[in-house]
Amino acid sequence: MKTHALLWAGLMLLASPASAQPQYPDRPVRIVVGNAPGGGTDIAARLIAQKLSQNWGQSVIVENKPGASGTIGADLVAKAPPDGHTLLLSPQTSTAIAAATTRSLPYDVVKDFTPISVVASVPTVLVAGPALPAGDFPAFMRYAKQHGQTLSFGSGGQASTQHLAGEMLNLALGTRMQHVPYKGENPGIVDVIGGQLPLMFVTLSTALPHLRTGKVRALGLASLSRSSAAPDIPTIAESGLPGFEMAPWYGLFGPAGLPSAVTARIHADLVKVLAQPDVREQFARNGFELIGSTPAEAAAYLQSELAKYRRLVKDAGIESQ
Repeated sequence: MKTHALLWAGLMLLASPASAQPQYPDRPVRIVVGNAPGGGTDIAARLIAQKLSQNWGQSVIVENKPGASGTIGADLVAKAPPDGHTLLLSPQTSTAIAAATTRSLPYDVVKDFTPISVVASVPTVLVAGPALPAGDFPAFMRYAKQHGQTLSFGSGGQASTQHLAGEMLNLALGTRMQHVPYKGENPGIVDVIGGQLPLMFVTLSTALPHLRTGKVRALGLASLSRSSAAPDIPTIAESGLPGFEMAPWYGLFGPAGLPSAVTARIHADLVKVLAQPDVREQFARNGFELIGSTPAEAAAYLQSELAKYRRLVKDAGIESQ
């Protein structure tokens, strides 16, 4: 009897950790987006949330926390309990770029988050309007080297990916084109169309409608390979500046200390979502290039991007905000 009692007690001890461990997720999950509804990050988050909700049998809610280039939303997730029920979908503006351009972030980009996946990227394209007499990127390079002191380029805001793309172009060409920041991409591209601004880096999804109507022309993609959404647009890298790359990317993060089993579960289910034909079609329609990297790959990519932006900010003399 005593032997049976001890055996039973041992079996109970072996079973108790598993039975005490709640299945993830055991309540609604929120994906925080540091941007207003309707933008690229919000679109991606809602596509993912809908599908994960179906897979998990739990509500997955997108919570918009716009402001301060997305750092308000990122800070909320950095300080959330590391149980997988509060996640962040963010472009690099509130992670790698913020760490390189902001004097005092309320969080440490590397230490305060658990990278889950680099979900997707969106190609950036250099577009020109009637104010620039150059039909392609090689012609633009020749023109810029002669008139670089008087040229200006626009972007969707100070320290945005597109701003840094322009500064990288200045460094590559040895020019000093002046940056003109706008409050978003759309006001800037209106000025390109109207001839008030000669050129601008914009996300491909923003540029495509205007490229199709001929209101602007594409000089080159800031990617290492051509985009499936616009395969006829050559890359800047193939047009005279090898290795030139500056594309917004979107990462899924949890707070630091997220259990490895939860990280693995979220990543595995995310990859299944990204493989679904309707999801791929919707992402492609909005100009996204799907990635779905592993947590280890995402962590390594974050480190490399952080080093790249810190180097660029220093070389270009961009002042921290």
